Amino acid sequence: MLRRWLWLFAVPLSAQAQTKMVAIVAAARDSSPIADAEVMLMDSHHGATTNWMGEARIDGVSAGMHRVRIRKLGFGAIDVQLMFSGDSMAPVFLLSPNALSLDTVRVMAPSVRENLREFDDRRRLGIGKFLTQSELAHDGNREFAMVAASRFAGVQAKTDVGGKWHLVSTRSACGAGSSFTDLPAPKSAGGLTATRSRGAQDSQEEVKATMSSSCGGNSCPIKLFLDGLELQPEDFDIIHTWDLAGVEYYSGSQMPPQYRVHGSGCGVLLMWSR
Repeated sequence: MLRRWLWLFAVPLSAQAQTKMVAIVAAARDSSPIADAEVMLMDSHHGATTNWMGEARIDGVSAGMHRVRIRKLGFGAIDVQLMFSGDSMAPVFLLSPNALSLDTVRVMAPSVRENLREFDDRRRLGIGKFLTQSELAHDGNREFAMVAASRFAGVQAKTDVGGKWHLVSTRSACGAGSSFTDLPAPKSAGGLTATRSRGAQDSQEEVKATMSSSCGGNSCPIKLFLDGLELQPEDFDIIHTWDLAGVEYYSGSQMPPQYRVHGSGCGVLLMWSR
């Protein structure tokens, strides 16, 4: 992955208790503005999306230290602690692209409308396991990794040491055309693990717990696709349940031929955006 650079420039104007932040998100390579990037205050869950000029405004931030996260599909995320003081501040965040070449795979991806037709055709045939937009709406505020683990039998969610979510299969043979050697060791909570079953209710403790796999120490990662594009593991964390129009899961011989790629032996999860 390309090295990520961050340049922050903040100008406090006065010592008020509330601060207005106008964040600017741009590409590290040429400083061009990045639109539709997510800027989030993690401690308050307040956020905004950048406009065509790469600007995102968040008002009424209390003075003090806050964790700020900036994410955009195809770019490396930035997660930093910032001191808020004065009337306003204007931090500039420079994002570097991931190693994935979107120009190579974009030609292979059908339009969203065609994708949804493909989704509906397979759902009518009863091939695979599906979540429709109306079903996803009931879980709109939950982490998508937890939704997938609770709705699809044989799927479990686990976090690595960096706190990023990953989906693994409990029913596929480990090493069946796939490996997860680049996943850091999972976090544990006092040596305890937790599993998900269909319809299980989440609790704060369960969300923080590591999900165990039937493969023991060898996780069997599920291949992830968004609108026909294969996601890199670092991109999965920006998927939001409320942004999805449909999800389908396959393992074994029912897997659609076009998604039987290298490393898909543990199963594939296909996500379609609204």
